[in-house]
Amino acid sequence: MKWVGGQSRNAPREAQGSATYAIGSSAYPFPFYNETTESNEFARSSGWPGSSYIANKASLEQCLAESLKDCQTITAIKDVVRKLRIDLQQEPAYSRSIFEHLVSQSIDHKCAADELVRFLDDPHLNTRGAGNYLCTVEHFVSRGADLSKRSALLGNVTAALELGRVPEDELCQIIRVLFERVIGGTVVRQRDARILTAYFREMWDAIGRCNIYEYENLDKETIDTWLEGLEKMDLYDSFVLAKDIISATQDRYWAPLFITRFLKFSLDHETDRDYARGLLSCFTPDEASRCIITVTELLAPSRKQHLFEMWQDHLRRLQNIPSLVSSSPWSDIRVTASPTSTSLKGLYGDKL
Repeated sequence: MKWVGGQSRNAPREAQGSATYAIGSSAYPFPFYNETTESNEFARSSGWPGSSYIANKASLEQCLAESLKDCQTITAIKDVVRKLRIDLQQEPAYSRSIFEHLVSQSIDHKCAADELVRFLDDPHLNTRGAGNYLCTVEHFVSRGADLSKRSALLGNVTAALELGRVPEDELCQIIRVLFERVIGGTVVRQRDARILTAYFREMWDAIGRCNIYEYENLDKETIDTWLEGLEKMDLYDSFVLAKDIISATQDRYWAPLFITRFLKFSLDHETDRDYARGLLSCFTPDEASRCIITVTELLAPSRKQHLFEMWQDHLRRLQNIPSLVSSSPWSDIRVTASPTSTSLKGLYGDKL
């Protein structure tokens, strides 16, 4: 099943710290904006036109904008939605407009951050596909907030990932925004990279706990966006997370690059010598052999003997060497007296 942010036959469980309600629950009967539940006192005091007088979508948008001006709480927003009879499930754009209003109110300190969390936790207000989780992240990072101080808002995003409530296109944009806003530029500050890597790990683990989707349901654009960002981090934890992403999604395109970068990183840092084995073990012998060949070719231009010795040490730790050396990709290699062939022959001897 493709990750599209839709419902599954299995009802999502409640994530810790996120108060969600099943549609039609007693907490928020659905639809809560039904005209029969209108507050007569609210209607009399507001002076707003009833929904029957709203001629078209443009006037509804204008009326909603005017009605929200003095709304600072979820209770007031529910009254507005109920009065105007807006079906947020069918019109997610209105959900985004309402949430952006709350965000602007919180910036002006007219609305508590708790109201933003309450909105995101309410599946009737926070409509799937409205982009409110992306808006949350953009709001957080645009204010220069410290990502290391986990806020309830960011915690809500990871909780939503665990529940399978974030559509994949929105997830991809969240990853991109976090990298561009937190890292950005050509110079990566190590502190920012560590903090962002830690939050990326939280996001990845939350997806792994989801009982609706699996890692392999993520599409290539999302995986590429994530790995492209991690590749620039140059941290041990970012290499480990990349290994987990590649292994879970079977994306062999990125494996040679990360192994090569990891080997170079290992020249100046104490690292795990089982890194390559962990990555290559998730591929077939043919795929793993192609990866080995590519890594060796990528290392060849450096002509650093120590790099090749380290690479050989990693390869000696592989558990399926007989299957690897008998796989078909090796038959396409023409052995020459080059650093590449010397390294390969030094490892496998005459078997090549």
